[in-house]
Amino acid sequence: MRYINVTLNMTLAMVSSQVRVRFPTMEHYVEAGFLVPHEKIIIDHLNEKMEGPKYFVPTVWAGILFIESILMKNKCKNLQSSTLL
Repeated sequence: MRYINVTLNMTLAMVSSQVRVRFPTMEHYVEAGFLVPHEKIIIDHLNEKMEGPKYFVPTVWAGILFIESILMKNKCKNLQSSTLL
């Protein structure tokens, strides 16, 4: 949920001056608890490599976590069914 919230705030910062004033830099997202320091470093590194907004990055992270949870759930189901046999 945190990744979706930071994506929303990053998107709103592009169109809303009030949000942009609240979150002028990525450090402000860390201070507010939307990002942890190592996530900020990843986004800063991307800023060096490519231009444009990076609002999609936390959404990609959320998608990866979602897929991993589905795979883990399927793995647990397979383990449970194999122990029954």
